[in-house]
Amino acid sequence: MQVHPLKDLSTAEVNEAGRIVSSKHPKQLLKFREISLREPPKAELVAFLELEHSGYLLASSPWPARVARVTYDAIGKEKRSESHVSLIDLNSKTRIAHEILDARLHAPIVLSEYDDVVAACAASPDLQEALSEFELPNGYEVVIEPWSYGNPSPEDGNKRYLQGLCFARDTRNGNPDTNFYGHPLPLIPVMDTHNKRIVRIERLATGGQQDGFRNNTHSSKIIDHCASSEYVPELLSSGSRKDLKPLAVVQPEGPSFSVTDESLVEWQKWRFRVSFNGHEGAVLHDIHYAGRSILYRLSMSELTVPYADPRPPFARKQPFDFGDEGGGNSANNLKLGCDCLGAIKYFSSVSTNMNGTGQLNPNVVCLHEQDNGIYLKSANSYLSMEAYKLAHWPRSRRTQQRQVTQIPIAHPSSPSSSFSSASSAPSLNSAPSLSELVIQFIITLANYDYIFAYKFDLAGNITVEARATGIVSIVSIDKGKTSPYGTVVSPGALAQNHQHLFCIRIDPAVGGHGNSIVVEESHPLPIDPATNPSGNAYRIQQTALTRPCALDAAPSLNRTIKILNKKKRNPISGRVEGYKFLPAATQLMLADEGSVQARRAGFAKHHVWVTKYRDYELYAGGEYTLLSRDEVGGVSDAVRRDEELEGHDVVVWNTFGFTHNPRVEDWPVMPMEIAQLHLRPADFFEGNPALDAPSEANLSAVRVEGKERNGQGEVRAKL
Repeated sequence: MQVHPLKDLSTAEVNEAGRIVSSKHPKQLLKFREISLREPPKAELVAFLELEHSGYLLASSPWPARVARVTYDAIGKEKRSESHVSLIDLNSKTRIAHEILDARLHAPIVLSEYDDVVAACAASPDLQEALSEFELPNGYEVVIEPWSYGNPSPEDGNKRYLQGLCFARDTRNGNPDTNFYGHPLPLIPVMDTHNKRIVRIERLATGGQQDGFRNNTHSSKIIDHCASSEYVPELLSSGSRKDLKPLAVVQPEGPSFSVTDESLVEWQKWRFRVSFNGHEGAVLHDIHYAGRSILYRLSMSELTVPYADPRPPFARKQPFDFGDEGGGNSANNLKLGCDCLGAIKYFSSVSTNMNGTGQLNPNVVCLHEQDNGIYLKSANSYLSMEAYKLAHWPRSRRTQQRQVTQIPIAHPSSPSSSFSSASSAPSLNSAPSLSELVIQFIITLANYDYIFAYKFDLAGNITVEARATGIVSIVSIDKGKTSPYGTVVSPGALAQNHQHLFCIRIDPAVGGHGNSIVVEESHPLPIDPATNPSGNAYRIQQTALTRPCALDAAPSLNRTIKILNKKKRNPISGRVEGYKFLPAATQLMLADEGSVQARRAGFAKHHVWVTKYRDYELYAGGEYTLLSRDEVGGVSDAVRRDEELEGHDVVVWNTFGFTHNPRVEDWPVMPMEIAQLHLRPADFFEGNPALDAPSEANLSAVRVEGKERNGQGEVRAKL
């Protein structure tokens, strides 16, 4: 049976790819990193999808080969390892490509390497000696939180290092979820992954603004001035609040979506496929609305979190959460009734064990519908001339006439609509509240949790949403001191200033492939007696992009990025069909232009990048971000190629995020921060595509009149 070219690899396919690669290295020990689907080249896949949409796809049609991309380490003599990449054709069961990774590049982290950090710390006499300098109270144990090494210094050479942040955990309450972040220890052990040994212990500054970069200002009783900061309900001193009534999502007739082949989603007029990989997490493909093409591929491409504490070695705190270890590799197994609500469809993924076999990871993506509020509303408030005259007749006659006359009301879209009386309130027409489909996945990376969602509504709009929550990264600070590099959120706990900078990759196919990009701006016009006598007009300026470039948000100009199909015009407006978005004017990379932090995250310097499409150019910061000093193979390089865009496929990248200067309210778990990209049709349809949605009232709604006391003096809402 043929397998759709966008469907993820099965466990059996992962096992087969691992077996074939192992057969090529009979005398070497292999440690597999990832085995995932290698999507077909775009030209080949587009031809296949066109057949599929036309209804002429047959088993005898040309189907793209099933290809697995296998990354692994081959360990030879002297226990030296090389990172390899192989492509395996699963149809012919052959290896069709192979390369050894340039030694200057580092393959992404696998989670077992973080286990190595913890084990190396436990075995390190140097770390034990450093920890002995502190007097920890009875019942506390040391916890190591592994991190990527960030930007290395020149003296580090090209060694593959990882680091660990140290904390003390109170074990006396017996709860494994007790919060250890409130008890930071000023040490960072550094591990060489080659020999899995701690090569040095770095001591951290704990002083305030008066101490500068000085170390060793702390007391040996390092956590005595710290405070317990619990967040799990069973450890809260006052417990959970008891006065919040249940709010349930109920779909008595089930969901409105359908999923076939564990990848094809259809909801209302939307149709697309969902896949999942270790780098990007959930990816959407071949997005159509009412049979019309909109996007070829949509994904979260990268996220970097640069910290702004200049005291050594904190400049190294700059994880690339997708490139360093993979957003998909860090995905949660979602739980029914917790992470998604209502009628839910879950998607699973297959990860790779070190021996090259596949492991099923259930429920890494959830699909559900949710209330998005009112999405269209119209109040009829226009009176016809007859209605106006009737409203001004003498009261007695007006009252008498009301009893026998149906008064016509003029309406912009329906001249024949009517009211039964002139003085009635305007009619209110609202769409149903259940109006959004959500594809969601959640990743946990050390202290932070990120929720990513693709949202589709009934009016042809697409929203990509990134939410951040979790626990702010904490370092130790001396009693009574403050720092310009962060906020003291709890005694002894300094939350460092930092940024979260996301990048979305948009591969458009608006009405077909070969789209053009236009930047639209709205500019004021001066008063002119001939053309603008009252000074109220403004000018719309459109600039076509013919070469790759980067540009920034400009809310004062309403700068809009339009993705257009010049081959098609809207029959109503006469304008070229397209989709648009306004880049959010969020702050970009604050690190100095010449800093390693800025150089290795070029994508974070501008809000929008437009590049010429190339197969497998998927990652804004390049494929290999771990221990990088510069961005290699990312959007900066793609722009520098300076290729012709007109008549070619283009890719649009959108960077947004937030600068997080922590506040006490972020502790011990921060409330949700939200950033969004909104893709909207622009002269793509011939009117509002959601007009045909039903508008019946939700009869389950009830009116709350007020409050009343029962016999026991309790106050309850009166329904």
